[in-house]
Amino acid sequence: MQKTSNGEDVSLVGLVWVDLCGIARVRGVPVKYLGSKADYGLSFPSCGQAMTMFGDIIDNPWGGVGDVRQIPVMSTLVRPGDEGFGLVLSEAMGSDGKPWDLCARTLLRGIVNKYENELGVKVHATFEQEFKLLGDKEPALSMTVEAWQQIAPLDAVIVRRLEAAGIQIEAFEPEFVPSQYELSVAPKDAVRAADEAVIIRETVRDAARRAGYHATFAPKTSIDKGGSGLHIHISFTDQNGRPILYDANGKSRLSSLGQGFVSGVLRHGRALLPFVAPGVASYYRLGPKKWSTGYVAYGTSNREAMLRICSLPTDDQERKAKSFNIEFRAADGLCNPYLALAAILIAGMQGIQNKLPLPPAMDADPSKLSQPELDALQLVPVPSSLEEALKDLDADDALKAALPRILVDMVMALRRREISQFKDLDPDAICTQYAKIY
Repeated sequence: MQKTSNGEDVSLVGLVWVDLCGIARVRGVPVKYLGSKADYGLSFPSCGQAMTMFGDIIDNPWGGVGDVRQIPVMSTLVRPGDEGFGLVLSEAMGSDGKPWDLCARTLLRGIVNKYENELGVKVHATFEQEFKLLGDKEPALSMTVEAWQQIAPLDAVIVRRLEAAGIQIEAFEPEFVPSQYELSVAPKDAVRAADEAVIIRETVRDAARRAGYHATFAPKTSIDKGGSGLHIHISFTDQNGRPILYDANGKSRLSSLGQGFVSGVLRHGRALLPFVAPGVASYYRLGPKKWSTGYVAYGTSNREAMLRICSLPTDDQERKAKSFNIEFRAADGLCNPYLALAAILIAGMQGIQNKLPLPPAMDADPSKLSQPELDALQLVPVPSSLEEALKDLDADDALKAALPRILVDMVMALRRREISQFKDLDPDAICTQYAKIY
């Protein structure tokens, strides 16, 4: 930490929020003044939520009029140290003193509270993040000890800083694609899980930059190389902390609540894509036979499905129930983690409340099924482009009605801006742009 001769901490802390393009925006605040910002934070132009990944601002309802207040959430404070920066995450308050409809963290907190108040359910989650570390070295063979050791001591620095931030690391591993790594962390309550996803991204980027690497969470760095995903694991407990997603006698071992949740997510699956896979390059990663998400379906250990049912391979029913979770596989590192998780939970709640029937599980490789078998599963492919996904969102009145209208409008406008900007570029050039920014 930076201190004066009398021991006063003069470090800056970044007051951070994530915009609708999934980019962390920041204002620096001296640590010694942070407490004075706890009630009303710092002002920021309302039109900031109309800022694109290219740095310009699209047409919006505010123009140069109006401000919001970014209020620090003091429980998220990561103190600065010798190895990096400090930050505190924030929520937005409107000029009327009420929560702002365009604040994704507020949206997530609201739907999590709704699960608890209306269903008596606590939501837990964790974000499994894949990223690439690009540098001057020739990448080692994928998934090898050499690939793991090649970036040392960067891996240890990242883990040490994240553990100091209260994040429990479960694995840091070289992944399938050269220069690609994955960080897995322990599940937390849903809002804290999204907070940690943001802290992890910015910590990895900062540590990599200091070590001479460029870290990117973009879904693709080139059209012919494997992509990076963001796998969101979700589970539920009752008010006493008992797991309630698992039922040994339920269809696919899902409880009735779990069946409704899965059905809701699948019902709105294609319309969810602009929130979870929001970039043009996102759709270079998705699709059949890519081991990411090919179909709006669910299955057990099936990487072609949007939802994967995960649990420990044990006959111990207590351990089975505790480990049982639903993995959402279609998201990527371009998304706002709060917005992505909120949209998934909203879709799932609609399935629970409407008691939607669970469709058949896709527990085989669809490329090896006969046409009658495919017809029986009623498989629906994921959208093949962002433009196609936006049409699905526009047609999904039930999902849109559960979200603030202004938020949906701005998300769609920002996505269309990206489509327009990239329409004359080849896929590799598009991948390069995303890799540079994300």
